[in-house]
Amino acid sequence: METKLRKSINATFYNGIWDIIIKSLTTGPLLTSYALCLGMGNIMLGFLQSVVPFSNLLHLLVSNFLEKGKSPKKIACLASIISRPFLILIAASFFLKDSTTGKILFISSYTFFYLLVAVTGGAFWPWCKKLVPKAVTISFFAQRIRYILLIKIITVTTVTTWLAFLPKHQQSLDFLLYSLFLTIAFVFGILYTLTLFQMEDVRLEYQSIIPFHQKIRIIIKQKSFLKFLFNIGLYNFTLSFFIPFCIVFLLKALGLSTPISIMFSVGSSCIDILFINFWRKYAQKKSVAQMIFRASFFFVFSSILLIYLSIYQIGTYPILIIAFISIGIANSGANLAISDASIAFVPSKMSSVYISLMNIGRFGFSGLGSFMAGITLEILEGIIPNKWTAFFIISAILFSIAATRIKQIKPIEE
Repeated sequence: METKLRKSINATFYNGIWDIIIKSLTTGPLLTSYALCLGMGNIMLGFLQSVVPFSNLLHLLVSNFLEKGKSPKKIACLASIISRPFLILIAASFFLKDSTTGKILFISSYTFFYLLVAVTGGAFWPWCKKLVPKAVTISFFAQRIRYILLIKIITVTTVTTWLAFLPKHQQSLDFLLYSLFLTIAFVFGILYTLTLFQMEDVRLEYQSIIPFHQKIRIIIKQKSFLKFLFNIGLYNFTLSFFIPFCIVFLLKALGLSTPISIMFSVGSSCIDILFINFWRKYAQKKSVAQMIFRASFFFVFSSILLIYLSIYQIGTYPILIIAFISIGIANSGANLAISDASIAFVPSKMSSVYISLMNIGRFGFSGLGSFMAGITLEILEGIIPNKWTAFFIISAILFSIAATRIKQIKPIEE
């Protein structure tokens, strides 16, 4: 029994490593580069950025199956197996570059891939929590997160180096590299699926006699829950509205190369990691609400710097470095505060359903934020000469409003 448990825990650890490599190669700044390489506009880019958060709405459906006694292992393994070929289809879309068929193949394959990834994740996390003993949960996940972030930085840096060494006169061949990255993601996807098979199959126990749909009705009728969800969701909306399109700004407005743009994103992620302990101590002294209110200052400050660049484009690199350091600091505090509040502020009764609904709401707001950012840029392009200045002004206003709202958050009343 102990051998099986250890094998399952080890598989869970490596599962996270393979998963972050796949996501590093298929989301974030690389996704922006893929979309621009295929000639997609702001609206399509906004849609693609929203696919991952929107797909997590399927967690509720998976939770329903699990409450009925379905095996999380079978659900996760089946969804993971079906999802992998879609990575090959995404890679194949680059051989149809500059064609409508290529764009359709990319968008549809990418969407179906992350819908299935969401189903896998919806089954995986309750399963994972069941397998890992409570006595080692905190230390295990802390270690897991530390290695995941390290692997993410290594992966993105390696990919950026490959792009940087692509000769200037062969930039038209960048689509071959993109296809290679997605093929590599497919290989690690196979490894990810194999780790699922190595984990022990378990059935999740739900002690409550209240039907699942009845639990949902009880929760969504609570005014305190809806208010809490709206305040948290508004902040997630603003984060997804602003952050993904900072890379688009570097690529399209400032004309920086893909490797340099990605390195700004990687540098911001490093700052994010370094400031986690700082924000945790700040929250202990003040409060979670005060932490996110303070983090908003750095978001507004970075927006102001980017507004300056969009107007004058003077002293680009020094200002960009300061702006992305500020974004990293702010993102660290905001994400930590939202995660802590989403878990700590929910009632103990029916906590799993509260957290599921909370996450679904957060992801829904995040997806809407990315999608609306793309539409906003498209509308601004036909109205204002410098759309990016207006975009960052709107972002700064949104952060100010969201921070004021979230400063009022309180635990949900049972």
